[in-house]
Amino acid sequence: MSDPISELQRHLPEGTAERIHALINKKNLLLKITRHRKSKFGDYRPPQGDVKHHTITVNGTLNPFAFLITFLHEYAHLQIFELHKGSVSPHGKEWKTAFALLLQEELSLGTFPSDLIPSLKKYLTNPKASTFSDPRLYEALRLHDDPINVNKPLLKSLNPNSIFRIGKKHFKKGQLRRTRFVCKELNTGKQYLVHKNAEVIPLEIP
Repeated sequence: MSDPISELQRHLPEGTAERIHALINKKNLLLKITRHRKSKFGDYRPPQGDVKHHTITVNGTLNPFAFLITFLHEYAHLQIFELHKGSVSPHGKEWKTAFALLLQEELSLGTFPSDLIPSLKKYLTNPKASTFSDPRLYEALRLHDDPINVNKPLLKSLNPNSIFRIGKKHFKKGQLRRTRFVCKELNTGKQYLVHKNAEVIPLEIP
């Protein structure tokens, strides 16, 4: 990034770019802003082999509040790796505490709009491995997406046996297993577990 703060300002809520830039500079950290990925919002990789720095990736298509939450989620992984070197559960109590502290600071600074605060406060009582897994927070965050994405239905809203598309693959909706539906990919017959909050494109059966 030639001007890292300006680049961060394009993706983060107003007034947070300098704070996040300072967090990045405190660590030997490379932040990669990626294009859309269906399987994840972000990830963290510790130094390994010839790579001597920490790496965090975040989807550049996320809205600013989702981008910030995802970055802090991954930054908490970095903090816990430095303390425990992989000896504790990735989303165990140590990570939950670190992530909650980072999010609580942003809440105290007034970063988030009032419509997100109730969902965030409830989420903070027991942060999940993904905001995708917390339906209340996920749906609250979706209201801040680009209007084109907000209008996409979620898999859970489709009727049983509905046909839908994700990317280039066509699926038939099956039974719910906890938070994911068993869906059959029509071209190959393979079964996939698709999260109930996945954004889908319903298809007409010819």
